[in-house]
Amino acid sequence: MIYEICGRTNNRRKKIFCGNLGDGFIFFKNNVGKISYEKFPTYICPMKRQEEQRGALPEPTKSELEILQVLWQNGPATVRFVNDTLNEQRREVNYSSTLKLMQIMLDKGLLMRDIEGKNHVYRPAEQQEITQARVLRGLASIAFGGSSASLALRALGSGNTSPEELEQIKQLIQQIENQKDKQPD
Repeated sequence: MIYEICGRTNNRRKKIFCGNLGDGFIFFKNNVGKISYEKFPTYICPMKRQEEQRGALPEPTKSELEILQVLWQNGPATVRFVNDTLNEQRREVNYSSTLKLMQIMLDKGLLMRDIEGKNHVYRPAEQQEITQARVLRGLASIAFGGSSASLALRALGSGNTSPEELEQIKQLIQQIENQKDKQPD
């Protein structure tokens, strides 16, 4: 486990990087880059590495889905790019709100972050289809009693389906029927 260690020195809070605990002592790298081995009052905030995050990801909120949509459409991007795109396409959003939400998404495991110099570049942690399937399963179980058919019928009955989309749906139904015909009883 990696820890972010914060301590008090000279009655001022000082953030210390890359700490590990051992017998009440702390190994840390200070702001100057020197490695020290000291003991002083601290509080410890566990931070999971992205590789250590296991298990099912939480279902994203509406705002989180908007951010994910920007990243799926445009690829890995900075907070500034995501914020500008949201302001152009969706609604007016403050930069600080976008930054905070993306940091929360990183903590939840919905996003991954690469640090390139001073830039923090974010990317979705999973493919669009996987997230969409999870959201649909959640919606079907909550709003449609677990019935995927009821969900699909309601979506199709909304009147917003284009002829191209209807053709894709017909092809999907045909594929599903063909797969069922090939399965042995």
